[in-house]
Amino acid sequence: MPTPFLQQARIRAGWLWRIVFVALTAAMALAAFRLGVDASERPGIPASMMGAQLYYVVGLFFLGGLDLGLPVGGPHWARMMLWFAYFVAPAITTGALVEGLLRTVRPAWWVRRGLKDHLVIVGAGKLGMLYLEAVRAEEPHRTILLVALEAEHANVSEAHSRFGARFHHGDITHEATRLALHLERCSGVALLTMHDLVNLEAAADIGREFPDLRGRIVVHVADLGMQRTIEQQLRLNPGAGLNPDMANQLFNSHHVAAESLYRTKMAEHFHSTENLDVVVLAGFGRFGQTILETLQEEAAADLRTVVIVDLAADKAVRLFSEQVGFKGGYTRKVISGDVADPATWDLVRMAVEFDEPEGEAPPPFYVLASGNDELNLSCAVWLRRRDDSPARIVVRSFRASLFARTLAQQAGFEVFGIAELLKRSLRDRHRAWFGR
Repeated sequence: MPTPFLQQARIRAGWLWRIVFVALTAAMALAAFRLGVDASERPGIPASMMGAQLYYVVGLFFLGGLDLGLPVGGPHWARMMLWFAYFVAPAITTGALVEGLLRTVRPAWWVRRGLKDHLVIVGAGKLGMLYLEAVRAEEPHRTILLVALEAEHANVSEAHSRFGARFHHGDITHEATRLALHLERCSGVALLTMHDLVNLEAAADIGREFPDLRGRIVVHVADLGMQRTIEQQLRLNPGAGLNPDMANQLFNSHHVAAESLYRTKMAEHFHSTENLDVVVLAGFGRFGQTILETLQEEAAADLRTVVIVDLAADKAVRLFSEQVGFKGGYTRKVISGDVADPATWDLVRMAVEFDEPEGEAPPPFYVLASGNDELNLSCAVWLRRRDDSPARIVVRSFRASLFARTLAQQAGFEVFGIAELLKRSLRDRHRAWFGR
């Protein structure tokens, strides 16, 4: 990847300049000794061997001229060279020690030094890290300040070492934290925590305290019902903390993934089948609900039946009905059960077979969309072994690892990786949100 390479290149360039400056200072001191400049407390240095002179030069970086005494003898300009080394050599050593200590401790004022035109990313979870990676791929030199409550989070260390992001430990809903981020000088704020209410409250507070930022605040809202409610309220109340035109500010990662799943996996399948299709959604959380919403918008005329399977399917269906609503003429079948239980899949098979009056059920399209990647993979393997029909099985996985892709290829199902998809989408959206 180019981003880590650029980060390492900048680090190497910084060390190269330090080495050059140290070498230049040492060379000036050594040249002064070779030209006849002596030290008042250590006479005889010009006449000593090269090794001894180098020893005294190295000592300048730790003791300066305190142990050697004042420069005496030799040409005037050569003594000036040694005086220069007397002052600069210990300053280099002290500066390196202080910088190393600050980089290790990283106090808050050190992290916030020189912040201007920086991008503030709030949230160090999966989405925050994906967006950070997307920004780095798009803008390698952008100053990024990552804000999170978990100072010891493993992603914080990766954000600093791999992507060169600065980190501020704090709660974005607290005024003191917002003031410390220099938001009046930032280029934008992306609120990507796992908590919708935190994101929305922080966005409203930032919009009120920094009116110039209202059009440059991106808010991740995972809950579809919440997203619709906020959009409606902001249209009716333009005086709210955010810009009333929310199309460019409210962001739902599940919606992006569901649209891509339909476009890359499902649309072609629906168009290639003669009869109406049966879709089995195993897992009806936020992602599964977003898939059904997308199907209703894009392919309602292609659906015959949708079988919804979830441990809390009845509750999830009621929530979806209230927040989104069921649209289209397809048949809906709800099965409350554990997707890891074979008895649940017996109920699914009965629902699919009963759906076809002539007795020949169309091959269903399985989407294993629970939030547990391991469960999705194991269920896909089990389903393929049990069902020798040409049914398509697509497995939701956050990262489509080499192991997952190999397993899918051998077992005869497909893996849908969300991480790579989101990174591509976030790069495009970043240009629209904060592009220069």
